[in-house]
Amino acid sequence: MNGKMIGRKRECQKFENRIEKGTAHLVIVTGRIRGGKTFLIDTFFQQKYAFQITGVQNSTTEESMATFAKQLSVYSGNPCSMPKDWNDAFWSLVDYLDT
Repeated sequence: MNGKMIGRKRECQKFENRIEKGTAHLVIVTGRIRGGKTFLIDTFFQQKYAFQITGVQNSTTEESMATFAKQLSVYSGNPCSMPKDWNDAFWSLVDYLDT
């Protein structure tokens, strides 16, 4: 981990605990706007994750689904259709991760 982070010891310890378990985990980080969430994830994991997406506050479900499909297309290298709901989205993610 990069030494530039200040005041994130608790969060980093939670990440370390998940890594030590040796199994896959879905990590969701929430918080106020401009609070350093993306910086925390990028710094701690150093871009070593299988899939990453950043949500947009107050976006509609349709906008979120479109963003998800675009990001999944970027990671998979294949065009992805827009999921009809979050259940469909997560199953699409499972299919991608299985490859």
